[in-house]
Amino acid sequence: MKSLVKTLLISTAALFALSGVALAAAERTNSQLNTGQTYTGLYARAADTVTVNGEVSGDVWVAGSTVEVNGIVHGNVYAAGSTVKVRGEVDGSVHAAGSIVEVGGTVKGSVYAAGSEVTLSDTLVAKGAVAVAGSRVRVGGDISQQLYVGASTIDLSAHVGQFAHLAASDISLNDRATIAGDLTYQSPDEARIANDRAIGGTVKHDPAKRTESNPVRDKLVAAGFGLVFNLIIGLFFVLWLSRVLNAADRQFLSNPAPTLLKGVAFMVLAPFALLFVAITVVGIPLAAVGALVYIALLIVAPAIVSYSLGRLIIKTTLKTPETGTTRFQATLIGSLAFTLVSLIPLVGGLIEFLLCSLGIGMIVARGFRPLQSIPSSHLKKV
Repeated sequence: MKSLVKTLLISTAALFALSGVALAAAERTNSQLNTGQTYTGLYARAADTVTVNGEVSGDVWVAGSTVEVNGIVHGNVYAAGSTVKVRGEVDGSVHAAGSIVEVGGTVKGSVYAAGSEVTLSDTLVAKGAVAVAGSRVRVGGDISQQLYVGASTIDLSAHVGQFAHLAASDISLNDRATIAGDLTYQSPDEARIANDRAIGGTVKHDPAKRTESNPVRDKLVAAGFGLVFNLIIGLFFVLWLSRVLNAADRQFLSNPAPTLLKGVAFMVLAPFALLFVAITVVGIPLAAVGALVYIALLIVAPAIVSYSLGRLIIKTTLKTPETGTTRFQATLIGSLAFTLVSLIPLVGGLIEFLLCSLGIGMIVARGFRPLQSIPSSHLKKV
């Protein structure tokens, strides 16, 4: 299980980092909240370099080539980029993904980090649990609760207030490492432990690689890959087919209910129609083409609706003028919101179906011609 989770998180980190780099490369701008400045509400930025040195009363969602959060955040931090450094004071949890990730400072919530090289510095004070995945992971600081690490190599020098679960090919605990509870690790070789007496509980070494079924894990895995894929499709539309996004969004804003109904009807009735057409020998090629179109719509529908969802969140929370950067923010924020909504127990699947139907409805509501009935002058204003 741990190897699968590790692979998922590392892949997500790499692709998420590439998404942040793509955002930055398209805009080539810098975004900075200077020391002494304050911001209230959701602070969402995508740029080449994003620096947060001020104080934010709300969540921070940032993506770019280089991302640094050194200030005070009265909320959660979601950061993705090639290089990500979070070294401030965070009242909530930290979610960081990138090629090089460093987390320090004070985090009152939990820490979730993934990347090629991940460092939890000696200055880190984490009040919640810590989960890390990467190729090379160094864990220092003071962790009040549990520690979970999956990597190729692990160098542990932290104080862990409860238990630790580790999985790696090479595990080392130096003389500064202390674990109040049990140490359970999965590795083909025994871990190098400088001081056995620094472990308050038992030490369990599991060299086997188990693959047990876990519905919750499987759902999180699917959601993680869905988020990454949705971001990639959304970035493609923003960079090269932004007029389609704007037209589909305007269609939703002008007729939300009819658009949803048309999308649901298309989602449900199209497979039956294709099956009916495929009954005849002559209709088989037509049905095959129709099936490809249907699959393509299912692929792009989440990205389409995520863009509109992100724009709606930005419009109602940030209340900032719409710019090119806002389109990238809408893709990032909307994709995250779409993924989080799909994870809601019991009703998450239904909501995801309705959102996908809405995305398809935004495309087919105008008979696959969303651009022809909207003047180009209107599109430039979006």
